[in-house]
Amino acid sequence: MVFFSGVFAVEKVEFSPTKFVDRGELARAVENGKTFLDNNIITFGIFNLASRAEKVTGVEKVSVSRVSQHRVVVVVTEKSPLLVWQSLDKKYLVDSYGYIWSDYRENYASTPVLVDTKNLPVKIGDKVLPQGSIYFFRDLQTQFADTGAKAVRYEIMDIVSDLKVVSDAGWFVYFDTNRSANGELVSLKRVLAEAKNNGTKLEYVDIRIANRIFYK
Repeated sequence: MVFFSGVFAVEKVEFSPTKFVDRGELARAVENGKTFLDNNIITFGIFNLASRAEKVTGVEKVSVSRVSQHRVVVVVTEKSPLLVWQSLDKKYLVDSYGYIWSDYRENYASTPVLVDTKNLPVKIGDKVLPQGSIYFFRDLQTQFADTGAKAVRYEIMDIVSDLKVVSDAGWFVYFDTNRSANGELVSLKRVLAEAKNNGTKLEYVDIRIANRIFYK
């Protein structure tokens, strides 16, 4: 009666909201490889569902919520894309731990792109950023707008801790990601205020050396 009467038959499979994950790809992954157990509300998802769904780009893990006698919701936890890493004209998705976990997808077009100017070859699974740079990049993204400008391009220089940020105001700035983003932004805003008061048009600001500010 449990498996064949239809009393507990799955009539509708839904997915929790996702920001980046391709829902069509996710639905196909859930559908492909399903067994007769997935037709029953009690046993839905107990056989290989997680391994199928977690192959979809951007899915970190899934769980199943049984919301009625005939309806289930697949709850998706997405990976957090910190940035897009670009090297040798190829782009990759980098997670919040600094690891490349996928080739680039258009779903992630709003994610900031960090260009490796050395163009070193990388592959999925490689760690491309140390933890300190990750913290710096996170803070920089949330606080850079306080300068009154918008960051339009990020570049890693010859040394991985040297970060070049190009603004939409025409100037660019060199940061040292081994130090505090907040402290370096305070220095940057000081220079911007001084340049504005003097009517000076900035070309660049270099704040990579502690307690020193260079600008042109």
